[in-house]
Amino acid sequence: MKLFPTLTLAVALTGVCSGASIVQTRNITPYTAGGTRTVNFDRFDTQGGTRTLTGVTLSFSFDKLGGSYAVDNDSTDSGSIIFDHELRGRLTSSDVTVGSAGTNISALSDFTTTIGANDGDPQGQFDVGTADYVIYSPADILGTTTSATIAPEFWAAYTGTNTFNVNFVAIQSFGTSGVGGLQSQTIASQVAPSVTVTYSFIPEPTSALLGGLGLLGLLRRRRH
Repeated sequence: MKLFPTLTLAVALTGVCSGASIVQTRNITPYTAGGTRTVNFDRFDTQGGTRTLTGVTLSFSFDKLGGSYAVDNDSTDSGSIIFDHELRGRLTSSDVTVGSAGTNISALSDFTTTIGANDGDPQGQFDVGTADYVIYSPADILGTTTSATIAPEFWAAYTGTNTFNVNFVAIQSFGTSGVGGLQSQTIASQVAPSVTVTYSFIPEPTSALLGGLGLLGLLRRRRH
């Protein structure tokens, strides 16, 4: 009978001392790629020193949506052409260190086709034609993702009772090659980003012990 409170205390202490996490995710409304959006996060609150930070992870993902690239051949040459479209995303911040999440990651699309020689439309301007006109609409690319584990020497900036800002930066480019004299018209893609900050932490051992002793005292009172 005396073993029951002791066993309960051990279980309680194990539960309190095990790691926990706080996950904050900010979803950014889709916008025309090529600009910056800023999101705000809470810093890690130690709650008077009763919680110890053990890890900080910063991650982001984005979807590349829609967009098109059309070309009109104003030259007398026909041939094979290659379209490419790249959307790059990265994080920046003047408040905290973002680690490798500040490195560009890309969603890439490409397409190879043929285009005819100029069919008589005016040279030097974009015209929708027949065989001398091609439009490329890249497929959506979903879930381009990267993450960074922030080194402990940079955790101080993530700690406190206030907030910090992180910027998502999107840059896109269209290109084509293979035939000279191409006039182009683009419709920019949309980008839909999501940024996440995760804190890993444990309660201070003193807090865990006090919580366990309190539980033990409660059980003993109930027995009597």
